[in-house]
Amino acid sequence: MREGIIIIDKPKDMTSFDVIAILRKKLGIKRIGHLGTLDPMATGLLAVAIGSSGRIMEYLDGDVKTYVAGIRLGIKTDTDDIWGEVIESRECRFPEVSLIEKALDAFRGVIEQTPPIYSALKVSGKKLYEYARAGEDVEIKSRKIYIPEIELLEVRPEEMELLIKVSCSKGTYIRSLARDLGDALGTLGTMSSLVRTKVGIMGLDDAMSLEEVKSMEVPEIEKRIIPCDGLLMDFPETRLGDWESKLFCNGVKLRLDQWGGDDDRKSLDFPLELPDIYPRLVRVYEMEGDFLGMGTVDENEELKAHKVLADIR
Repeated sequence: MREGIIIIDKPKDMTSFDVIAILRKKLGIKRIGHLGTLDPMATGLLAVAIGSSGRIMEYLDGDVKTYVAGIRLGIKTDTDDIWGEVIESRECRFPEVSLIEKALDAFRGVIEQTPPIYSALKVSGKKLYEYARAGEDVEIKSRKIYIPEIELLEVRPEEMELLIKVSCSKGTYIRSLARDLGDALGTLGTMSSLVRTKVGIMGLDDAMSLEEVKSMEVPEIEKRIIPCDGLLMDFPETRLGDWESKLFCNGVKLRLDQWGGDDDRKSLDFPLELPDIYPRLVRVYEMEGDFLGMGTVDENEELKAHKVLADIR
């Protein structure tokens, strides 16, 4: 079977692993995995890697993701979403749209966010939700995240809910965003729905439903497999000569004059100068167009292989 990525529109009430199990059985292959777990109650884009294509998943996971989220005001749950146990409620008036817009402004750009206690993030080798279930206290440190876009889509005063679209970096918890937005509005906030609509250049328009998958023959599904580098177009590109390609694949660091020079360097677009969140990653090709892998450009403008992927092009 061709290697690459299949994009699935995950339905509600199904785990990401359930999707993998269906595809594994349908395609008759064992080596298959997914990017970015979606909780059972969440829906939307789930990228599935066939074969060794799973090696690019860290780059897709590191790309900007977009969600449409519902936020219920006036209640707080132990999980920061509507499916948890309500631990506090507060009577409040639904805020004016202008106040919501002003509150959202504070969440744009690089911000500090504290993950929810019910999450798989590890502290001292133990997942946070394990501390929560055991009733143990644990210090949860905030961390930097990046939100290039956040937009109010709809207000539903009668339901005490609002709907937002948010594009964010890896490590962002929409449940924490709902909680913090409630605080910013002087009340409580809990995530009430979540749809992942985009990961990098992948959108829901590219996705197949599981019902489609079940009704298709395997050769038809193979035609929907996307080549690995086709999903990495958000990252800038450079091309190397034959000798430099060999050096790159062998882990040798290339000086600027060895991988293009000033003109090529200036053409590289690194819009996010946030090395803790986004390393300066580049797609690297041979001159003939064969994909070699992903490289990083350091502060001295030297290029080095981050991961050689020539065998899965």
